[in-house]
Amino acid sequence: MKRVNGRIMRYILNILKRLKIDGVAWYIYVFYWQRLFPDKEMKKENEYYSKNVEEIERILVNLGDEKSRETYTTMIDFRTKRRKSVKRIVDKGDQYFPHDILRLKDESFVDCGAYTGDTIESFINNSLGKCYRSIYAFEPVHLNYIKLKEYVNSNNIERCELYEMGTSDREDVQFFSGEGNDVKLTEKGVNKIAVNSLDNVLANNRISFIKMDIEGAETDTLIGAKNIIVMQRPILAVCIYHKKEDMINIPLMLMDWLKDYGFYVRHYTLDWCDTVFYAIPNERRVIRKV
Repeated sequence: MKRVNGRIMRYILNILKRLKIDGVAWYIYVFYWQRLFPDKEMKKENEYYSKNVEEIERILVNLGDEKSRETYTTMIDFRTKRRKSVKRIVDKGDQYFPHDILRLKDESFVDCGAYTGDTIESFINNSLGKCYRSIYAFEPVHLNYIKLKEYVNSNNIERCELYEMGTSDREDVQFFSGEGNDVKLTEKGVNKIAVNSLDNVLANNRISFIKMDIEGAETDTLIGAKNIIVMQRPILAVCIYHKKEDMINIPLMLMDWLKDYGFYVRHYTLDWCDTVFYAIPNERRVIRKV
């Protein structure tokens, strides 16, 4: 099954918004959803979530606001039944940097899945220009990495270290298929990428914010960053939409690991792409648990 990449869908939506035809945007999303996420896939998702009702309830109880609970339940419903539009819960703020729950302050930012620099640009804009400590950007796909490097150099971005590698729970070599912004990990193939854990690569660095959008490698990457996460207590912005298991396993894992944190969910497109789970230390939260 081939999916439409979230960045492509956001691009289409932004065009339609400029044309003031959001209603058309919804029908286009549903069209893609029906073609690329067929009934048999929804059946698998429905069976999985039906078997994990207690886990879902535990996640809901521990989410930090009503918006997160509504977003989470709506997205599970959408992934399993396609019964409701997700338009009402789409967050119109900056993905990974939602102003209603966090503020950036002198961050040491890790961008896992840096692509060609789009999140770095958003991070800098939300950091009021150069008001940040450092950036560590990981991009394993060579053509993307070249464009990322060109973006950083042409914009004179300071204190930014680039790594042409993916992230995982250990040092290894993995395979991938696709190109550009439509890349996914595979069991075998001709395209190889080097991967390593954040605990290995950034062991001696101060880290305050980690973002992950890495095509289903989020769980392994979190495991490979556990020392940094537990010891340094960074803000986490982790995509949980790539796999049905991630919608449950990632929130539960972080809720088990992290004490005195607030947990939130936001969603950024009119389809299943770009559901993000946020873990924010209590001392960094903008709003309190309700």
